[in-house]
Amino acid sequence: MTFAHVRERLDALLQSDRPKVLMLFGDWGTGKTYQWSQALARAPSTPPYAYVSTFGLSSLSDLRRRIAEESVLAINLPEGGKVADALSSLGGKLRPAQLLKLLPVLPYVGRMDALAGELSFAAVRGKVICIDDVERAPNSLPVADVLGLANYLKEERQCRVLGCCRFNGHRSKLLELSRTVSG
Repeated sequence: MTFAHVRERLDALLQSDRPKVLMLFGDWGTGKTYQWSQALARAPSTPPYAYVSTFGLSSLSDLRRRIAEESVLAINLPEGGKVADALSSLGGKLRPAQLLKLLPVLPYVGRMDALAGELSFAAVRGKVICIDDVERAPNSLPVADVLGLANYLKEERQCRVLGCCRFNGHRSKLLELSRTVSG
């Protein structure tokens, strides 16, 4: 596959509203992530998207949480900018005395984390999601589970998903799994 063909496929993924899973395979350093960032830069209007690497994640729950976090941070605000920008500017405005007032509620935050994560993931609908470094997921996060989540996002949440993956010695298994998901 040529770079022109890759560009064409990535551009089509971003311009279409049709739910889809697209897998981009290549050796390390061949520019898979670079091609994705270039496609985003070429897009007439950048859709809200989530970029997540499986590197450093240890479970499917971690992957779902990261997708939800990135999706929320990418939401455009009515007054301009993104949620991520608003949160980063807020951090500089809080004074130490205000932060101390939050200390009494900290023991309860952990209990609400799981609920907040599920509620956040429930909001992931109609997004563009890039799951990078699929092959770097640890044994506790099987590639089949990552691709299964990509398929779920396509089928049930009407998302467009790009999976970036190095073959990493499992060429036939990855091709079989990705054909099943990409359908």
